[in-house]
Amino acid sequence: MKQNELRLGNYIDFSGDIEIINGIYIDIEGAVEKYEYLISTENLEGELIELFNPIIITEEILTKFGFENWGTVIVNEFETYERWVLYNAVDGTSNYEVHIITSNYDPKTLDLITEIAYYVDNDLQVIYETYYVHNLQNAFYLATGKELTI
Repeated sequence: MKQNELRLGNYIDFSGDIEIINGIYIDIEGAVEKYEYLISTENLEGELIELFNPIIITEEILTKFGFENWGTVIVNEFETYERWVLYNAVDGTSNYEVHIITSNYDPKTLDLITEIAYYVDNDLQVIYETYYVHNLQNAFYLATGKELTI
């Protein structure tokens, strides 16, 4: 996880607990000016960013954010996707969608890709691939100007 991906309000994992970032700051140490990016949450003060982990987007998380499962689409014998929709979330009339794509082109692996998309008047505006909740939160904020919260 990179510090430039994080914003206030992002959800992150700290030792299995979900924490919400409420502060990001830099600690400058001595004459050598060693910069350390630090994060503050409600329960943790000044922890190094390396101690946090991203949260993987799951059906449970999407449900907590208010998304509804609009079904699974079978693209072909190797690929399916689940369509998760936050109804009228963008501008009061346009939906915000997350597609969880499962592809098994290689029978040895089962890859999950999360694709974030939003539509205005049924026209696709953006597609962004990620696995992590903080990226979903950031993409949602850029599209709507609103925070995506549990």
